[in-house]
Amino acid sequence: MRTIQCLVVLLLMAAATIGAAELDGSPRLVEVVRVVPGVLRIEVRHGAWHNPPIEVYQAQDGDVIETTGNGERFLRRGGQRIGGITGPDLAGDLLFKPYEIVVRDDWSPEALFVPGNLTISSADHPAYASPLSPVQVHRKSKVDHFRRWTAGWPPGVTLRHVAYLVLPEPLQEGASYHLDLGAAGLGTVTMEVDTTASRSEAVVVNHLGFRPDDPRKHGFLSLWMGTGGRHDVADGLPFQVLDDASGTVVFSGTAVLARRWDQQDGFEISHARADVHRLDFSALTAPGRYRLHVPGFGCSYPFTLGHQATWHQAARSALRGLYHHRSGIPHLAEHSECGWTRPRNFHPDDGVVIRQSTATWCVPPAANERGDIFAALVAGETEQQVLAWGGYHDAGDWDRRPQHIPIAYALFTLWELNPTYWSALRWNIPSDNGLPDLLAEGLWLVDFYARMQRDDGAVRGMIEQEEHPRYPDLSWTESLRIYATAPEALTTWRAAALFAWAARVTEPFDAARAEGYRVRAQSAWAWAEAWLPTWDGDPLHHLWNDARNLAALQLYRLLGEAGHHGIFLTTTAYAVGLSDGQYKTIVHNSHTQDWAALQYHLATERPRDVEVLARARLAIRNSADEWLGWLDLFAWGNGRNPWAPAGWGNLINPQAQPLLLAHAVHGEDKYLVGLVSAVQANLGANPDNRSYVTGLGHDSPENALHIDALHLGVTAPEGIVLYGPSPNWQWSYQYFPEGAVVPEIADWPVGERFMNLGLGSPETNEYTVQQGMGPAAFTWGYLAARSLERPVFDGPDLRCIQVQDADGRPWHSQPPAPAQFTDSDGNEVFDGLQRGQDHLLRPGALPAGDS
Repeated sequence: MRTIQCLVVLLLMAAATIGAAELDGSPRLVEVVRVVPGVLRIEVRHGAWHNPPIEVYQAQDGDVIETTGNGERFLRRGGQRIGGITGPDLAGDLLFKPYEIVVRDDWSPEALFVPGNLTISSADHPAYASPLSPVQVHRKSKVDHFRRWTAGWPPGVTLRHVAYLVLPEPLQEGASYHLDLGAAGLGTVTMEVDTTASRSEAVVVNHLGFRPDDPRKHGFLSLWMGTGGRHDVADGLPFQVLDDASGTVVFSGTAVLARRWDQQDGFEISHARADVHRLDFSALTAPGRYRLHVPGFGCSYPFTLGHQATWHQAARSALRGLYHHRSGIPHLAEHSECGWTRPRNFHPDDGVVIRQSTATWCVPPAANERGDIFAALVAGETEQQVLAWGGYHDAGDWDRRPQHIPIAYALFTLWELNPTYWSALRWNIPSDNGLPDLLAEGLWLVDFYARMQRDDGAVRGMIEQEEHPRYPDLSWTESLRIYATAPEALTTWRAAALFAWAARVTEPFDAARAEGYRVRAQSAWAWAEAWLPTWDGDPLHHLWNDARNLAALQLYRLLGEAGHHGIFLTTTAYAVGLSDGQYKTIVHNSHTQDWAALQYHLATERPRDVEVLARARLAIRNSADEWLGWLDLFAWGNGRNPWAPAGWGNLINPQAQPLLLAHAVHGEDKYLVGLVSAVQANLGANPDNRSYVTGLGHDSPENALHIDALHLGVTAPEGIVLYGPSPNWQWSYQYFPEGAVVPEIADWPVGERFMNLGLGSPETNEYTVQQGMGPAAFTWGYLAARSLERPVFDGPDLRCIQVQDADGRPWHSQPPAPAQFTDSDGNEVFDGLQRGQDHLLRPGALPAGDS
């Protein structure tokens, strides 16, 4: 069966590279395996999906380029719309993006779920000497690919069907069986039962693994069978850890119930809708490559105990994900280990114009984007132009926003906690005057906000287009007007903290550059403080107070002036007046001063108020203890924000900062146990048994909502942390044909409500750098570096991705070809865009701001 499965997967991979005329839309048998005792799992994928890459438009007689009311352009050829038009690009060419293609024949899956259509026989097992049919067949069907852009209606989909065959007699280990699926149109299959070698979706572990000294190492046992509901598992089942190469048992343990199927979290949601049992193997510390095995069920994906292939690799991937989202530079092959390249975008030297708007991002009508930010930007357009570039893109929107600033806070914190470790690490990003890569990545964001600062010290909040991108614009062919929001105090205080922090960490490497940041920090502080008497008491006042508090603290750490310390003490949440248990670093709608608490703890170079310091440390402990309690609410132990509903990344992204801070300050094992537990979900330890990080894990996302990659027809760059499963399907579900999703989506566990849809499902396939990649880099980076003075390399140098898929191939065994662009004479012009390399700021070269 293993050989058959490998062949089917290879055919599926090949289908993505062939022409549309050769696509095979017939059903393909992907897997037949015993998933739990007495139940066979059959997976079928129906249909083929092809995403043609964008290309230079070559006009043909009769072509018509139509422009819609919102400015999108479509190509009509032979009377049919066949795709979209964008450009001109930086070479002066129009580009043509053919529509995605879905081919699916008229095979009906219904026959697969009729017990009498399926028979099982065996020469090895007397009970099956004569063919027997299953007692029941349960169904789980979902959309696998989605044709979002199409000339026809409804949009096409490919489907993934899973049938669970409840057998009249359990299959015997080592016996061979013959399955006749002919009545369902799927032919025949011969399989041998060996649960020590076959994978069961019920046995789950994070796809990377653990450090040998992680105090908590565990997997899960749980299964929801669609129309068959939960599979009940007895308490106390034995499990084993097997050496992945030899199959030798290296650890034995007993499953422990972690959460009942009907126990809900704080938002009245059962994420699994099945009992979840924990498989704890924390006592195993020997480095190696392993898999979990539950006798009678099967195995997990392989995982590693080691340093380089686990948290180090996860952090490296998230940090490279940040680099891949830098705006204003070309992404060249020399820095793209997985083949991701693109021309420079959003740079003023290429004719990009950024208009100043009078709208701000944080006051009505756009307070925290509660209103229509697009309309506000357009209504506030002025004649002034802003020469700002850099920062990070968000998903497909290409905006750069002040919510990204804490990413730099996180990177600088990692540096302060362990500069020796991070000094030794490089991850192939462009050099910034020889600075360690961690600092260079943090300063990339600092320098963007330096360009957003005016001469008077005020700092603009964000850069945004007038609307969501037009189809099929690329980031370097953006056709919408682009705006910078007006300065306001909230961003200016946050930037003051950012500049002061950057000055401290940069000074040992480049005193002149650090001095430039110091000047910017002081001018930003002065402007915001001058604004303060004009404040009219906006109800979101705690945001302003928190930003001012951190800025005052960072300026105190930088300059040592008592005035800044005094303002910090008057704005801190750790003043007198509360009982010990009431001090928290984060209190919803009151304050968020976790960064300030840790920074005051680290400020050993300055005199500190010993009582405020003690209460800040207490607040760190109290918040972490509260977070540990919330971890128990979630069956899979994921560290999610308890004040936000599941969805938009909140279900599976590693939001465990209180635990990290508590371990950094107090060093207690319980916080490290909680932190390790909290960051498993998006690496594969979840009900869907898949990774939600591009390039990491055995089943990583194929269609991240990365518009450049989707339109180029290539794999998105590594390190993107998707939103993942969501209870909200109002955008996509309406487009699916009847019967595409069984059971109805509302009846699925929230943890399995993910579909591989790209643009078809923003609620699950989208992402932001501040919600996913930033927290991932922070938590995974901390886990990699903790207690180590220098990195431990216990495996091959990781370039691109070395984690293998289910069939033993590296994730990117064949990297996608770099995007190629030619001029009208066929000459390659990509190299000509390398003038964007001048993005690296030199000492003293920080822009002075707008005059």
